Amino acid sequence: MSKEKDTIEAQAKQLIMDYKCTFASPEGGRVLKDLSKFCLENRTCYQKGDSHHTTYNTGARSIIIRIRTIMNQDTVRPRETQTINESN
Repeated sequence: MSKEKDTIEAQAKQLIMDYKCTFASPEGGRVLKDLSKFCLENRTCYQKGDSHHTTYNTGARSIIIRIRTIMNQDTVRPRETQTINESN
């Protein structure tokens, strides 16, 4: 593995650990619960007759999806997180 790949993998592992540490505490759990509601995690993003509001809701929902995706990653194999980081 190249040095650059090692660095990217180490950064991905650190990011996963940072997210898990941030949201694993009771305080973090409460924040995550609030974000879930605010970001419409379990509701539709569609706003009848208002495509702009639907787009806004979809963007908000992408935040909680990103958090959940990263938190569900395994630090042994953080490949998906690397892809997520590269798309930003």
